[in-house]
Amino acid sequence: MLRIRENPRVFRELPGAANSCSLDVMPAGSPRGQGVMKIDVNQLLHFVAVANDLSFRKAADRLNLAQPWLSRQIGKLETQLGFKLFIRTTRHVELTKKGERLLLRARMMAREVEATRSLATLLVREEPNKLRIGVPFFALYVRDRLRLFDAFHDKHPNIKLEICTGDQTQLRVDLMNGDLDGLFSSGPLDEAGLDIITLSERKVEVVLHSSDPLLRKNAITLSDLSGRTAVVFPRHVNSGLYDELFGILEGLAGKMLEQTDFSYTSRLEDFNAFSIVPGWSPHGLGNGMRRPILDVQQVSRFQLLKRRTVQSEAMEDFWQTAKDVAAAPPLVRAA
Repeated sequence: MLRIRENPRVFRELPGAANSCSLDVMPAGSPRGQGVMKIDVNQLLHFVAVANDLSFRKAADRLNLAQPWLSRQIGKLETQLGFKLFIRTTRHVELTKKGERLLLRARMMAREVEATRSLATLLVREEPNKLRIGVPFFALYVRDRLRLFDAFHDKHPNIKLEICTGDQTQLRVDLMNGDLDGLFSSGPLDEAGLDIITLSERKVEVVLHSSDPLLRKNAITLSDLSGRTAVVFPRHVNSGLYDELFGILEGLAGKMLEQTDFSYTSRLEDFNAFSIVPGWSPHGLGNGMRRPILDVQQVSRFQLLKRRTVQSEAMEDFWQTAKDVAAAPPLVRAA
């Protein structure tokens, strides 16, 4: 059974996390096998941060540290290494040649540290027989989502799928924070740090109420919609999808009427209005009838997202099932 609950808020810190760790490094000028010293890994991470920004102030702000303290840490690291990492002036910071060479390795270490932290966070939160999947309101009844859940349940009946609903913007934050294992999404998005599977890709369509005279036409074009009221959902719910759907109406619609209900097309007849929907959205909501728009080629994608980090075994199985579903023949829709 699927349990629906509102946006989860689970922010935990790793128990017993050490304040620092160190690497064994031989200082410059030391004979081999002698003078091995300890270098604080955090100092190397600070070095990477300053090198990325080439600014002590920006790095300090991003790390939420005091700039003088950060400068002292870099100075200590340079003293331990026996060479300068940065050339500093009052207005300019640049890497030395040795700093550039060290940065290549330090960035590799920083990626490994981040991957290790992600894995540790996952292991703390992991429930082996449970997945938390973000489902924005518009995706609750999408057939491709239901198809994936059914296929996964058939293969893994002992793994519980918990649906976490809400606005896509907040659910995306929850996904990146590790509070969700996966997230259904639509509309253009920043793909940084994400893996994506496209489950469905269809053109947008117009929705008309059952008594709309336009339904008598064999073909509908954008000009047929000119000057009429369009029902839309609030842009903050999913700005990418909003722009994808309603951007085609710029300069055409007489009025944009916002409806907060996720079934925003359910009251078209009350306002003698129309709306625009993705071709993959459910047909059964509201009293509208859908038609293609002949002169519009705009495509909308329905996708599954996950973080590009180490995943639980259950999420790896869910991801593979999603790939299988995406590769299967599309569902035939009723007219």
